[in-house]
Amino acid sequence: MKRYGICFTSIIVAVVLCAELIGFPVSVSANEPESAGNISADVKIKRSAKASGMNEENMEAGRFSSMDEASMYMMYGDGMYTFTQSYLRDHSDRLVELRVKEAGSLILVSFQEEDNAQMPSLLDGQKQPVGQRIPDGAVKLKAEPGTYYVRLPKDFTTVFIAPFVIKDNPRKLSNEVSYIQSGQGKYTYHSFTMAKRGTADITASPIVKQKTPVVFYVQRREDGRWKNIGRQQKSYFTSDTGTVVYGLKRGTYRIAAKADIKQGYSLCVIKTFIPAKYKTKKTKAKTLKRFREQYDLYTVTERASRWYRISVPKKRKKISMEAETYMNSGKIRFTVYKKGRKKPVKSLTLSGEKVKRFSFKGSKGTYYIKVAKSGRQTNGSYWLYQY
Repeated sequence: MKRYGICFTSIIVAVVLCAELIGFPVSVSANEPESAGNISADVKIKRSAKASGMNEENMEAGRFSSMDEASMYMMYGDGMYTFTQSYLRDHSDRLVELRVKEAGSLILVSFQEEDNAQMPSLLDGQKQPVGQRIPDGAVKLKAEPGTYYVRLPKDFTTVFIAPFVIKDNPRKLSNEVSYIQSGQGKYTYHSFTMAKRGTADITASPIVKQKTPVVFYVQRREDGRWKNIGRQQKSYFTSDTGTVVYGLKRGTYRIAAKADIKQGYSLCVIKTFIPAKYKTKKTKAKTLKRFREQYDLYTVTERASRWYRISVPKKRKKISMEAETYMNSGKIRFTVYKKGRKKPVKSLTLSGEKVKRFSFKGSKGTYYIKVAKSGRQTNGSYWLYQY
């Protein structure tokens, strides 16, 4: 039931760009610009990629501040180059010159319609292999301005190539924007603010296949010092997004992240503000209606139990429910009581990212659900749903 926003990675950029090129419909979510005109003038005028072309001998990699800016700009036809077999007749070395004007993470995204097709290679100014392979192309972390080359595959029908540079080492993170950070072998710090109480879905997803994870944790600014929130997280190169949910109160925060010097990772924060409408007393329990989900969170400083109420107007064979947690540390305990009884009819404890269906006998009457956390650093979100 939990809705995650979108954090772009190089893989997703390739899918979006190439799907549009070959005629598949591409949807734009509500938080994305509706047209290229919404992209910053700095990107459009000074740092844009050269207009797309067919079988051109030279390519340019424009620099963007985020993956979102790069993908949206190229989605409207700029920065994507097309090569056919005819290019090889005049270029037996299969090389295309690539000009990089500004430093950052150089990403080469390519796409072919054939399955299991060979990928283009990224070369340095001396025409030697450079960078690392990623599922949809290649990446050169900490790339300096200069001349690079792309070597086309030996056998292909048509290959689409999008070269671009993402500005490295972002210090301030905007909401729902995906940045690229190159590994420094030490912690780097990236700040963001919470204007209100809510959740922060934080993604630190490796883009290079390595066994060593990206390590990160969140800190809150309190009394002139940075205080750790929750526990340290590890993100590996897998099919998962590496997203961890934090329950945070209003304030200034930062992500401290560390990766190997040969690793790069996408970094993104998605904020959802949730008003505190829970009830901490059984006598004032919030009504949980059937087929409607109840969503709330715990911050580190919120410790009181919450109470919810279910009314059963007539006997049912059983009452079926679902509980979910999205916690970065600690545990949440859900306990169901029948009105007038002290002994619980059902209880379960969840931690991390878990979904659990449960049921209990549904005699007529009122039931109470107590939600309580354990652990001083417990924070994150939880869901309740009655079928």
